[in-house]
Amino acid sequence: KRILGLHDGERFPASADSLAENTYYYNALRTYGISVPLIRTHYRDSSWKEYIGAIDDRGYGELSDRYASGPVEWAKMYMSVDPKAEFVCVIDNEDSVENLKDFVRFMTLMPGDKNACDESGINWAAKRAESGIINPIPVACFEIGNEYDMPFATDSETIKSGAEKYIEQCSAIIDGLKEVNPD
Repeated sequence: KRILGLHDGERFPASADSLAENTYYYNALRTYGISVPLIRTHYRDSSWKEYIGAIDDRGYGELSDRYASGPVEWAKMYMSVDPKAEFVCVIDNEDSVENLKDFVRFMTLMPGDKNACDESGINWAAKRAESGIINPIPVACFEIGNEYDMPFATDSETIKSGAEKYIEQCSAIIDGLKEVNPD
């Protein structure tokens, strides 16, 4: 039962230029008593920083809509359904280690933690707290994406080199994330 969860591949904002919650989806979960102990979603690119802060400071998506539902809204909405919910964050194996370290800072550290600031001095945990989630978001794990884009590879050398590249990327990511948060 612990691993029964929900894969939230979509965001559910009320409108493209508002941070107001679209309550239909979450109220349905509450109404029908659907437990959501584990929530999984993708932040598989470096644009997660465009999904945080005031709506006027956010970036725009493919349809010229503002990014209205980011990691803070996502966590708040699911924790409103199940206050004990935990999260699985899928991250991109081809993203930069520095960007992923910032994401771990944002999600899992307290503002006063010695690792909360990046090299430029930005306190990512404080940015989360400013958005209304004071304590770290309860991340069960970070899942490293495994798509190394070789869908048509058939020869063993190409497959082997892709696997080796993936292992190299994952090793660097794991080392970087542990540097920020050993847990």
